[in-house]
Amino acid sequence: MRWLPKPARVPLEWAGTLWAGASLAIQGLFTDLQDQLNSGRIDRALLIAHPPNVPNALVLELASQDPRVIPVISAAGETSPAESFPRYAEQGARGLKIHAAADGMAPDSPHFEAAIEAARGLGWPVLLHTGCIHGPLFKNPEYGNAEAFEPLFDRFPEVNFILSHMNLHQPRIAMDLAERFPNVHLETSWQPMEVISEAVRRVGAERVLFGSDWPIGGQNVQVGLNRIEDCLETGTLRLEDAQLILGGNAARLFGISDEKTA
Repeated sequence: MRWLPKPARVPLEWAGTLWAGASLAIQGLFTDLQDQLNSGRIDRALLIAHPPNVPNALVLELASQDPRVIPVISAAGETSPAESFPRYAEQGARGLKIHAAADGMAPDSPHFEAAIEAARGLGWPVLLHTGCIHGPLFKNPEYGNAEAFEPLFDRFPEVNFILSHMNLHQPRIAMDLAERFPNVHLETSWQPMEVISEAVRRVGAERVLFGSDWPIGGQNVQVGLNRIEDCLETGTLRLEDAQLILGGNAARLFGISDEKTA
C-alpha cells in the first residue's frame, strides 16, 4: 500500500485495522503466542504492553508463566515512571514501549520524556512505534512519523531506541535517522526482504532486529522468518548477519546475552 497516494491508502488502512482488531479475538491468546514460539522454534520473545487492552500488569503476569517471554512495559498511563519502572524491573521488565500515535500524545511530550528518563536509569532500550497508519486504533497517526522522534535521539544519546516497523510506508526515513544517530536501531516487521537488506547495507546488521508485530496478521511470525530466509537464499544477507538480526542484537540490547536466544 505504500505506493498508493494517500487518499487511496487511508481507506484501506482503516479497513485493515478493523480486520486486524477483529482477528485478535480469535488468534491473540497467550497460548497462541506459545504455539507461534514452538512452531517457529523461537527461544525468546518480547511481549509488549498496549494499554488499556493489554496493560503492563497483564504482560508481567503472562511473562511470569513462560521463561521464554520478556515483558516490555508501556509508557501509557504511567503517572510516575521513576517510581513504577523499578518495580516493573524487579518483576522482569526489560524495556519500554512508546506508542505516541495510539496514545495521542506528541513524541516530545513531558510524559514520554519522563518515561525515557526512567528507562535510561534502568538501562532499558526504548521501542517506538513508527509509521503513519490511519485507523480506529490510532488517535493521531501523524505522531507515528519517525522523524518526529528525532529530538529524543539527540537528547538521550545513551538510550538505545528501536524504530518498530521501520517507519512502515517510509522505511528510508528510518534508515536516514539510523545513519545519523548511532543509538537508533531498526526493526523488521511489515518490511519486505528488499528493505531489510537495504537497512543492513546502510547501518549494519548490528542495528537491525527481527520483529513480527504478532498477533496482527496471525501468521506474521512465520512470514517475517520467511523473509529473513529469503534474504539468505538470495545472498543479500550473510549467515552471521541473520544470526544478529534474529537474536544476537536483542540479546545484547535487552541484557539476555547469557541466555538462549533466537
